[in-house]
Amino acid sequence: MLDYALKYLIDGPSLPGLLLLFLPVVTLYAVWRRRFRLFGFIAFLFFLMSLPVTGKLLLLPLETGTLYEELDQQTLKGQVQAVAVISGGLYQDSVTKAVMPSTSTFSRLKRAELLSRDLKVPLILSGTDQFPGSDQEIRALTDLLEDQDAALTLSGADGTGAHAGQIAGVAKAHHVETVAAFISGNHALRLQWHLEAEGIKVPVIVVGLRDSVFEATDILPSFIGFFYWKHAMKEYAGLARLWISDF
Repeated sequence: MLDYALKYLIDGPSLPGLLLLFLPVVTLYAVWRRRFRLFGFIAFLFFLMSLPVTGKLLLLPLETGTLYEELDQQTLKGQVQAVAVISGGLYQDSVTKAVMPSTSTFSRLKRAELLSRDLKVPLILSGTDQFPGSDQEIRALTDLLEDQDAALTLSGADGTGAHAGQIAGVAKAHHVETVAAFISGNHALRLQWHLEAEGIKVPVIVVGLRDSVFEATDILPSFIGFFYWKHAMKEYAGLARLWISDF
């Protein structure tokens, strides 16, 4: 039951979204029952979540990835046996049904291709379950590669853990033990944990950016604060599920 609940909150509805739906109900209850201390606590919690600095503090331990510009490729040569890139899904036009990658997915894919070519190792491309039973996403992404036949492609992942399972499976089938992986910054630590749990060594996780970069305006309430909390809470729930599954 606990495993199901954690998976539902990680890969299903937004965990902070559910919390934001729950908090107004508790607030109304606190006012109706004259529980002013509870009301004050809820108001304070909302205020904390609206501060970008608090969300970034939660994200800081999770964003262990390395920016592409910071990579030491000389060190990676001989260590990395394959480069894996995780798709962030595609944008599909509602009228024409044409699909195209997001800017982050495109950048991640092309940088992973460049790294695999520089290191002279295979490229593993893991797709999502955005188009069930179809290779539409993989075809759209491989069309962007210079050597389309060189990539090892997989489809159907519905979350970070599933992507890790796909990558580990194809890596083992090709006798690959060490992988450099590309993913968004907030998923870096969880992807590494998942791959290492599958027996794959991960010397580096490459990310496009880190959200946990502090700015002076982060002390001011903003809607973006809830955005950072959303990502942090889903990641901690995912790490908790993975940790529990090890017992």
